Amino acid sequence: MKWNEAEVISLLTSKPPDWEGRLTYKPPKSSSSFSLQTVYKERYFKLMGNLLYCLRLGQDNKGEITDPVTVLLMENFVVTRDDIQEINSFSIVFKSEESSEKKHCFVGESSRAVTQWIEALQTSSYERKREQLILLQIKLRNKTGIDPLRGTAFEHNPSYFLDPRPVSSPSLLRPAPQPPQRKGRSKNGVQKPSAFTSHLGIENWEKFDDSVCDNASKNKAASSPSFRSHVKVPETNLIDI
Repeated sequence: MKWNEAEVISLLTSKPPDWEGRLTYKPPKSSSSFSLQTVYKERYFKLMGNLLYCLRLGQDNKGEITDPVTVLLMENFVVTRDDIQEINSFSIVFKSEESSEKKHCFVGESSRAVTQWIEALQTSSYERKREQLILLQIKLRNKTGIDPLRGTAFEHNPSYFLDPRPVSSPSLLRPAPQPPQRKGRSKNGVQKPSAFTSHLGIENWEKFDDSVCDNASKNKAASSPSFRSHVKVPETNLIDI
């Protein structure tokens, strides 16, 4: 795993951890065929948000923040206390690694220390904090009748909707434009007389009958032609269409 060392050190020194202490830790065995068997080593752990930092022990028995051993992202995991009575231990298994039985094993100094670590880890994930926020949101809304997240940055976040709502807020969308009005109509909906007249004698093309068009075409064909050629040709040589 690679990370920005300067950013990790800055985060470790920026604020006090949510929980910290010494634990004996054994990481899961690597999937590589040439990897060595893992063993228990004493480490110093700091839990900050949903990040669990594993540090080497320094001279003062505190964590050496200049060179973290590993960082665990505490999301989608299960933490359980082991059933071994002689050893105060617990393990962490990530859901993506359940099939491969990769366990992060920890041993605490006492049963009380193991209980404290388990409780701290169970409440560290973002998903757990989101559930707590929603439960608190429901309690406040039931008492006051007003959504406490209204007017905040979480108001339009679909993760915190208590009622079925669209993903996008209607207030963020522009209203749909009105369809264009027909130019021949007045404001009261009355059809204005058209100023255009077809050569077939049809004024309103929205209301015409096919028979009117056929009769107009026959009448035009039966009438005398209005076209005269500029070439002087005897009328007897013209083709009668």
